[in-house]
Amino acid sequence: MLSLLYMITDWCLTKKNDNKEEYVFTDRELTLESRKILDKIAVTMLRTEIDNAIIINGLLKLSKIERIIIILNILNDVALLEIAFLLDTNINSVYVQKKSGLEKLKVELNEHFHCGVLKYKEVE
Repeated sequence: MLSLLYMITDWCLTKKNDNKEEYVFTDRELTLESRKILDKIAVTMLRTEIDNAIIINGLLKLSKIERIIIILNILNDVALLEIAFLLDTNINSVYVQKKSGLEKLKVELNEHFHCGVLKYKEVE
């Protein structure tokens, strides 16, 4: 599997005169930039696959990491291990962020849905 972080790292690699490799960005900056790109990809996927504004707005209120994990895992069937690799983090962190994001999303959407159906006032 080719990681977005790996592609960015490879692109930012420069060689000095003494053939010593050096990076334009620090590891932390690379991780942050790859997460920004992943978030933009996830939001684009969300808007093309979901046509319910209430669900889209609920997902957009989540933190960047929670949003990436939920969109990639639930909407696109990407395994949590692969998401951990893309985010350059461990699987436990991804699991905790997914659980936290789903709990926040449940609270957010609970006021609009009743037993899985939009409440009457939103349907009007």
